[in-house]
Amino acid sequence: MLIFVLDNGSELDLTEKLILGIGVPITIAWLLCGLYGMKWENKAMTGGFFFLSTFAFGYIIYRCVILDAEQSAKIFFYATTLCAAIALLTHLTVVIMMAMVLRNFGKGLKDKLELRPLQGRFSAPGHPPTQEDA
Repeated sequence: MLIFVLDNGSELDLTEKLILGIGVPITIAWLLCGLYGMKWENKAMTGGFFFLSTFAFGYIIYRCVILDAEQSAKIFFYATTLCAAIALLTHLTVVIMMAMVLRNFGKGLKDKLELRPLQGRFSAPGHPPTQEDA
């Protein structure tokens, strides 16, 4: 959705510069908080993920509100609306899945994510291969 910040495609006004300047770092921080919060079972990073998710939802809703169907080209209006719907559904799904992951913190998820390959197969750390694994 950040690509739809550009209205005319060639020049940026102050609002567009602010959205790009703030939106890209927030998106990167959101991604890193989600990835490492889940991997390390870190509740603070997961909380950051949920907090930063509000900015994504807010931007998508903001973009739909300021979209003017009569001043925009029809294809731009439909493309933005479709992308906004897909982005909302995707972000909502990711947030729901992260909530499910958060509920399972401390139940062995971290151990399962740290499986190490052993001769083409995965074996939990500290478990020697059996005769069947060879």
